[in-house]
Amino acid sequence: MFFFPHLINTNGIQDLSLSHYQPMNLAIFGPGGHGQPNAPRTSNYRGDPTNMRNQSQWWLTDEQNCSFWLENLLPTVTCGMLLGSIRNIGRVYACHINNDGKHQFAAAKLTFFTAEEAQRFYRFAAIEGRLVVGGLPPRVLRHRNKVGTQYGLRDHTRVLTISGPSEIVNVPFLTAYFHGKFIYQTDEIIDHGNNGTMAVLEWRFSSWRSQARDAMLIMKSDPVFQHESFRVIYDRDPCDFQQGGVGEQ
Repeated sequence: MFFFPHLINTNGIQDLSLSHYQPMNLAIFGPGGHGQPNAPRTSNYRGDPTNMRNQSQWWLTDEQNCSFWLENLLPTVTCGMLLGSIRNIGRVYACHINNDGKHQFAAAKLTFFTAEEAQRFYRFAAIEGRLVVGGLPPRVLRHRNKVGTQYGLRDHTRVLTISGPSEIVNVPFLTAYFHGKFIYQTDEIIDHGNNGTMAVLEWRFSSWRSQARDAMLIMKSDPVFQHESFRVIYDRDPCDFQQGGVGEQ
């Protein structure tokens, strides 16, 4: 019924509109955090400082820490470029590019769902030095704002497959809809086909936290999407580990 997948958009999309909805636990790293993984919160910080998810789990060991700080990224780097260089490693819990335009290079915070996935990434990127983003090998550090394994979320990912009536399951409509609901960055969007009545899109957000998770919750509760044929599910993260993949030796 549907055509073969093809890329629709590989550019990062960031919405700075807070007019409708903003998750209270959304962390945005402002200029004060550039190059400083544990920089003090400034007026640029828009998360909820009382939320435990925004506070360092300082008691974790390095091996239990799922979060990293990447430096020396191209100033033009996008989430698509960064996440596209990570394959067969692990599910990405959160990814945020930090580029304030005042530095020669950009930085990023990258967090995995589990310590096992994080250790696989650290071995691949920091120990073996095999991570290359836009032609440059970034400097990979363990983030001082420690984040532990997210238990009970094995089937959750940053990727949503959305199917339903083509008038609401299309890139322009969903882009505008998400734009008014929460802040997000997009890795890429894959069109799995449109027969004129029904359509299927695979939307790869940069993060599960505050992005894919919130998109799913909002769509499931909004009357706009209360069609019998509408469906949204978590799908496989292309960064996830596969036996024999590039991240394994």
